[in-house]
Amino acid sequence: MKYDWNKITQLSDMTSFEETQEFEKMVWDFVAQKENTVLEKLLNFFDDNCEYDEVMFSIIHAIETYDDDIYVKCILNNLYKIFKKSPHWGTVILYRIWNHDNCFNIFKKNIYLSNQEALFQILDLMAKESPDRLQLIDELKEERKKFSSH
Repeated sequence: MKYDWNKITQLSDMTSFEETQEFEKMVWDFVAQKENTVLEKLLNFFDDNCEYDEVMFSIIHAIETYDDDIYVKCILNNLYKIFKKSPHWGTVILYRIWNHDNCFNIFKKNIYLSNQEALFQILDLMAKESPDRLQLIDELKEERKKFSSH
């Protein structure tokens, strides 16, 4: 399958209902191929200013179809990029990872892959939203600090 990144990028403006539908269809068509480069490129479409939360959730659901190991490591490797453009959706993605036991275990095991600054900024946002998770957040920060020379 040929991926038309120019077209999906144009559609990501979602100026009409039809464009929104076509964008979502293309996301799912691209993801169906299960190529890792697609997964990483789709992360560029998260946008805190998007009027359509359901489209952002559609991207999340699409990328979650990848193998847990591939998906979680890709998120960790691209955390800085995600956070820089879309802190809200970055936190949503991490909550979803945390709420899935296998994904959370992969996350903890591979936390060293994350950009420490971006991870800590997202964790700080999560601490404000979910004070009941402060202990976990502190533990994750400590775990990531062990790899701070990386």
